[in-house]
Parts: sequence; structure tokens; C-alpha cells
Amino acid sequence: DRLADTARRAARARRALEEGTAALLAAAATFHPEGWATLDPAALSAAPEELGLRALARTLMAVGGQVYAPKAAGLERLLAELCGGMAVARTLGGCVIAPRRGRLLVAREPDAAAEQVALPPGGSRIWDGRFTIRLHGEAPAGLVVARLGAEGWREAVERWPALRHRDLPVAVREASPGLWDGRRLLLAPAIGAAEWVEEAGRTVLRADALFTPPMPPGGPAFPVVSKGAGII
Repeated sequence: DRLADTARRAARARRALEEGTAALLAAAATFHPEGWATLDPAALSAAPEELGLRALARTLMAVGGQVYAPKAAGLERLLAELCGGMAVARTLGGCVIAPRRGRLLVAREPDAAAEQVALPPGGSRIWDGRFTIRLHGEAPAGLVVARLGAEGWREAVERWPALRHRDLPVAVREASPGLWDGRRLLLAPAIGAAEWVEEAGRTVLRADALFTPPMPPGGPAFPVVSKGAGII
């Protein structure tokens, strides 16, 4: 009974923290389908430190495709710096954090997005812990999902000129998934280059890229504790 009481009180405290973190993220964070986020530094600075740390950690976990938060010491240093007016970019948890238009940009660090995943025709794969990539229709075998990088971005804007008008930070586009056939870029579905169309106007290759981080930024409510029935 004493253990159940202790667990119930801990659950109550954690639920309050989870709800406070979710409310802060709702006010301070904007998540984008290309896999990046922006944060309002004023909202983080005004929040209780523990909630600010948790909101920052959840954002880094989602954008970085991680299931564990960065170390507490690193989070504390980063929060202190952004509350004091961050002037230069920093990296933590596989992410780049930088000032951008009065807010904070949080993007995947391009060098950290090093995973290469084979994608069979009609298949679906998780790439870099952040995106679910699905290949539609008839497609050649041997295609690989890997980061776009600077070279891939140059190829993409040559084939899809409208991409030049997308307001995407450099880190976001270079850490974006590309569908490659050897050294040739075929698609960049996360940034809108999702269809390969022949000159006759027929779509011959199509892919989807959904931003699906392993841990939702808001987090679940903590479970209820019931005496005599364990923790539910």
C-alpha cells in the first residue's frame, strides 16, 4: 500500500509536468512536415525551468529522431544560452539549433543523417528515425534512401525549379531524404519533389515521405496507479 501511494503521488507529479510541457510546446513550438521546428525563445524563457528543459528535449528528440533525451547538462547549457539571447548556432542531440527571424530553428544536423536504407519497389521503410518513406507503383530495384546533401539539392532544383522558392533552411534541405539510384537523384519526397514524370506526362515513379518521429513531442499522460492491481 505504501509503494502504491508513493507511485500514485509520483504519477500525479509527472502528469502535471507532462501537461505543462505539452501546453508550453503548443504555445512555443511549430513543427513542419519537412522534419524541422521553430521555437519561441521568449516563451521558453518565461516558463519554469523544468518545463523549458522538457519542451526543449522533446523538440530535439522529435527533430533528431531519437527515443532518449540529450544529457541534462547539455540541455541546461543550451536553455541558459537561448534564454540569454543565442547569437550563434549550436548542436545537441543530432540537431542544429540556430537563431532565425526572431525564433530558434531546430533542424536535423546533416552530417548526423548518415543512414542509407534500401527501398524495394512498393516498399515502405523508416529512415533516420524521422521519416516513413513509401515507394509507389512500378520502380526499379536497388533504390536507396539517403540524405539529400548539397549535391542532391542542386540536382533537385534543376529538375524541379519551383523548389528554389521554398523557404527551407540549408540544414533542413540537406538533411532531407532523397531517393537515389546509384549517384543519380530520382526523388526528394519530403520537400515536394515526389513524382518522376516522363516527357509524355506519365508519372513513372512516386514516393511519400511522412515525418513520423518515434516520440511525439507532447508525450502521453502518465498512467493511473491502482492499489492492489499494480500500475496500469
